[in-house]
Amino acid sequence: MGKPLTLEAAFAQLKIDLRPLVALCGYWSPVEAFQKLREENGFGVWHEKVRRHKAGEPGKKGSVIDGVRHDDNTYANTAVKQACGFEKKQPVGYETCHIWPKSTYDIRYHTCLANLVLLPRTLAGISDHYEPLSVALRYRAFELYGWKPEEQDEPIKPEGYPLIWSSPVTFTTLILDRIRRRTKRI
Repeated sequence: MGKPLTLEAAFAQLKIDLRPLVALCGYWSPVEAFQKLREENGFGVWHEKVRRHKAGEPGKKGSVIDGVRHDDNTYANTAVKQACGFEKKQPVGYETCHIWPKSTYDIRYHTCLANLVLLPRTLAGISDHYEPLSVALRYRAFELYGWKPEEQDEPIKPEGYPLIWSSPVTFTTLILDRIRRRTKRI
């Protein structure tokens, strides 16, 4: 058979495009929830002063260093699930994914609702490593929220961009109440 193909090469050879599948399966938080948080804290973050802990840096996951909580993905996971109106264990089989690469290490972006999407666990890991999907997710987030990290260029609609996407979750009084009551302390 020969040497294994890269993921991209195998997808191309088999004519597989995961973007339409992901487009229909993702949970996006309500645009209104992001807007409310952005009005409140300027960044649209659910938890302020929280970022991903980098391997090898001082401290450990969960610790507070210089006023910043170092997280694994727990705070980001809580943020998007609460903003979508889910209970702690819902939706079953979904993982929280960050849209923009390396954004998890920045307190402005780690729990920013416009930087988070819930994807089926079987597809979540691919979103970080399959560039056509990553590019489509970045454009979709920009299309929905009008947001991108300050340091990044505005994304361009990629060729082959899916025509049909799941809509953001409907904004409800439950979600508004969660925004008002969420814990703001680190």
